[in-house]
Amino acid sequence: MPLNRLASISPESTFVKRLVISAVLSQLKTSGLCIAKSHLSIETLETRNSDSLDFYDVAVWSLKKALQEAYEAGHLHHNK
Repeated sequence: MPLNRLASISPESTFVKRLVISAVLSQLKTSGLCIAKSHLSIETLETRNSDSLDFYDVAVWSLKKALQEAYEAGHLHHNK
């Protein structure tokens, strides 16, 4: 359910809204990690407080492809 449809849920359904938002954020996090792994060779999106683990050299064409895929995933999710 796109986030803009949450407004149509009754105010009594705050719990449902929170569940939906949590599910959407979880799905986006999973999608982002898959994109990072497949295009940027990044194994985790968690901060590890180490320059050698948190900073990457990335080719611009890989970054471009990852951004395109993320945009398309967001666009598809929004239009469900």
